[in-house]
Amino acid sequence: MRSKVMLWSLLLAVGLVTILASGVWAQGGGGGGRGGGQGAMMYLDRAWTALSFGLTLTDAQVAALRPTFQTSFATRAETMKTVMAAQDRQAAMQDAMATMAKIKPDMDAKMKEVPTADQLAAIQPMLTMGGGRRGGGGGGGGQ
Repeated sequence: MRSKVMLWSLLLAVGLVTILASGVWAQGGGGGGRGGGQGAMMYLDRAWTALSFGLTLTDAQVAALRPTFQTSFATRAETMKTVMAAQDRQAAMQDAMATMAKIKPDMDAKMKEVPTADQLAAIQPMLTMGGGRRGGGGGGGGQ
């Protein structure tokens, strides 16, 4: 009996996570391109990882990128503290996603301003993979 309860609890938890994730995914996937706060929350990590490990940036490029990403990371950390302390976590998470969606354009602008065109082309697959799989696997361009 106890194992049945555990099994049903596990199945229910997986189902809830799937439903919540699909709702957030659909909401974050908004009109065209990567959008939404949840996407922006994950984009922060993907972008910094792609820049740090996918490219050989100059010291000047890193110095130019770092403040924007540090600010974004600190904002996300503070926002998530607020979410975790909130009574209504769903509403707090909506606010957090809206906050991150407002920050994402700053990251995008720095991403277009600092790396060279060749560097941007090289990391583009890293920025889009796993980020919502809209329309299959990437649009043609080489490495």
